Amino acid sequence: ILSGLVGSEMCIRDSSMGNPHCSFFVDDLEQLDIATLGPQIESDPLFPHKTNVHFIQVIDRQTIRLRIWERNGAIPLGSGSCSCAAAVNGIRRGLLDSPVRVLCDGGPVTVSWDGQGKVRLAGSVTRVVQRVTVKGFTFPTSSPAISTRSWRTPASAGSRSASPAARPWRTAGH
Repeated sequence: ILSGLVGSEMCIRDSSMGNPHCSFFVDDLEQLDIATLGPQIESDPLFPHKTNVHFIQVIDRQTIRLRIWERNGAIPLGSGSCSCAAAVNGIRRGLLDSPVRVLCDGGPVTVSWDGQGKVRLAGSVTRVVQRVTVKGFTFPTSSPAISTRSWRTPASAGSRSASPAARPWRTAGH
């Protein structure tokens, strides 16, 4: 699938934020069917352990629009690791300057990276779903009486840092 996608309007870059990421820089996000392309790229033989897939439209040198296909999932409202990987990949390609404002479906976050050290993510947190798991079954819940795990997007409580690494999942045998 990748050979059919890479052309004059798309360029690809992969990285890791502790999990694999593949970024496509595109001219127009609205022209892409992410629900179709995402799972095909995610499971391409180039990624034996699958990958998160980003489609990035550069608005200016410090702003991008990001759409995501999450590994083993679907199209999320946002992702902290995907936002960081997309910004780092844009900076590495010389397309972006830090800090980068990342516009996700669920709202904006800001990613800062000096090109060598830790990546810093800052943004607001909003609860979008709550669930409870009982003996392997997952149920949505609104009852505060049961123990739940909350998911938020963008995945950042204030800010956090991580070190970027290029493709460790290919050599580490994960």
